[in-house]
Amino acid sequence: MTHRIANLIKYHGIRASHVLAVTFTNKAANEMKERIAVLLKNPMKRTVLPYLGTFHAVCAKILRQEAEHIGIPKTFSIFDEEDQVSLIKELEKKHNFTPEELPPRMVISIISRAKDDLVSPADYAALADSPLGEKIATLYPEYEKELRKRGALDFGDLLSKTVALFRESPDVLKRYQEKFEHILVDEYQDTNHAQYIIIKKLAEKHRNIAVCGDDDQSIYAWRGATVKNILSFEQDYPDAKVIKLEQNYRSTQTILDAAYYVIKNNISRKDKRIWTDNQKGDTIISYSAESSEDEAYYVAHQIQELKTEGISAQELAVLYRTNAQSRMIEEAMIREQIPYRIVGGFRFYQRKEIKDILAYLRMLVNPSDTSAVFRIINTPPRGIGSVTISKLRKLASLAKISIGRLLLKIAEDGSETKQLELEKTLFGNPKLKKLSGLLCALREAVSQMTPEQAVKLIIKKTKYMDYIQTDKKEAESRIENVEELVNAASRYKDTPGLDGLHKLLTDIALMEKEDESEKNSANKVTLMTLHSAKGLEFNTVFMVGMEEGLLPHSNSLDTATEVEEERRLCYVGITRAKQKLYLVRAARRSLYGKTFDMEPSRFLFEIPEKLVKTENTYSSYSSSELGSGDNSYAYSQSAPSADESQVIKVEPGDRVKHPQFGIGVVSQLEGDVIYVTFGASNRKAFMAEYSHLEKL
Repeated sequence: MTHRIANLIKYHGIRASHVLAVTFTNKAANEMKERIAVLLKNPMKRTVLPYLGTFHAVCAKILRQEAEHIGIPKTFSIFDEEDQVSLIKELEKKHNFTPEELPPRMVISIISRAKDDLVSPADYAALADSPLGEKIATLYPEYEKELRKRGALDFGDLLSKTVALFRESPDVLKRYQEKFEHILVDEYQDTNHAQYIIIKKLAEKHRNIAVCGDDDQSIYAWRGATVKNILSFEQDYPDAKVIKLEQNYRSTQTILDAAYYVIKNNISRKDKRIWTDNQKGDTIISYSAESSEDEAYYVAHQIQELKTEGISAQELAVLYRTNAQSRMIEEAMIREQIPYRIVGGFRFYQRKEIKDILAYLRMLVNPSDTSAVFRIINTPPRGIGSVTISKLRKLASLAKISIGRLLLKIAEDGSETKQLELEKTLFGNPKLKKLSGLLCALREAVSQMTPEQAVKLIIKKTKYMDYIQTDKKEAESRIENVEELVNAASRYKDTPGLDGLHKLLTDIALMEKEDESEKNSANKVTLMTLHSAKGLEFNTVFMVGMEEGLLPHSNSLDTATEVEEERRLCYVGITRAKQKLYLVRAARRSLYGKTFDMEPSRFLFEIPEKLVKTENTYSSYSSSELGSGDNSYAYSQSAPSADESQVIKVEPGDRVKHPQFGIGVVSQLEGDVIYVTFGASNRKAFMAEYSHLEKL
């Protein structure tokens, strides 16, 4: 693209101001500017193209000059995500929607997707066919109205309002059509509907349009990209000349052949066969692991061997379909003392949802852990405001106890003769009383559980899964991460009660400490999702989780279109490798503490046997190498679960007996929390399922 632009300017007399070049990232745009400056021998290394940048940047520039034609001030503000969240929260409060039932970021994501698809508030309302859709349909027009009132646009508006400008102001469109004699678009396979319309309208006059892209690498349908834009290009422009860039300078022919035999099974694609002048290269290694632990330790041991062969860590990458898969790989890396970095995300135990659940465990084990208390006090949101929290701090200081212990005291102190007015205010606060009762009951219950059961109980009783039901792309990954935490906790089933929780939390803290010690190391193995790997390259690539349900993902098996996108994702992963490629799968994998037999990915069978060397499962990488020394896949079916427990039926005033606290009286019921007073003032809270109470 840069050479084409330089050629147009140097040899065809096209003025730089009459060229429009659009990319998808600021990094790509800056690289193009630098290259064009060199090609045009610009000593200042500055671009001579006033309209070279991302879609959003180009549209923002056009709107700054022309927005008044559609009633938007040229001085409009651009709302970032935090601005949007704040506005959505205001509107939800107005309509009595809670953040739990309608997470603001989910609302923003849905509205943004609608704008990318050029779906107006009225159109969205007409299409809404669910309770969630109807709520969004209520907020969408008011959100738009508030943006206009505040003289603001969001990122979706930069595209959709540019389309509106061109549709509603033919004179403006004509001016820009005449201005842009040549239009160039990079990564055309990633364009969404709004971007497609913008380019199509601008190119109508001169029809000098050049797009570059690879339909086989269209992997962003979940964020609005549509592969049909590049596939239908020749229909839109019948006189177009198609140039196939089939020579590859990165990979060996063996890797390219494997990629071809996978991708050729897609129907919706342009036929092309990638070739290279590079050597044929090493045979692809296919490894079938016994379990996900075996998979992780095989990868770690192979990396150690490759490093002894002189391949640097930064030339090695481990690619996976879902973020949750990184947990086992990370643990293997840490135990093998292999420095690593996560690209496009956080290390497993640094992810928000994991830190949230661990904060509950930390608080239940140690109520004096104030940082854990502050993390969970409004997670999920409970409406406990800053004024109340400030009062908690003050009372805890006066009582010379931690805020966590004060919180527990609220539920367990049934006396109504508080001495301090501050104490009366806090002990009578219904939101604090509800949270206190929940924490007290959880603390009593988890003291008799395995860590796996404790984690599951916290998730259930806090309704954490409901809390993280945000927009699709985030919710799916976060739920998988929480489920993977359950798998991690399942390794400690032989150490029940608080001892097990202490061991789990200690092991995690030690792993995080080892992470910290490696932060300054520049030579690290890269761990990332297949989506994050697009555009990158490595000497050696390990693709893990090559199983049905992971790649292709279980959520993408409903239609042939979804399966084809998963196949493109596999193609992207394979073609990241320059010299060596390992395709690794596990025969068994855990989900939420249970073990499932996994079928090999269909994509493995699409690669000819002559290109692959299959390695046997090595017992040396078995789960015995894990710190706990047990197999997390041996799920304990005999362990009591909440669903199987007998739930006691009691009413306030009933006499009950507890094996530890003796005989007491039920003083209050709140949901599934039972409050019992033993003796004169010893008040305890219990989960109904795990109360161990006997009705007398």
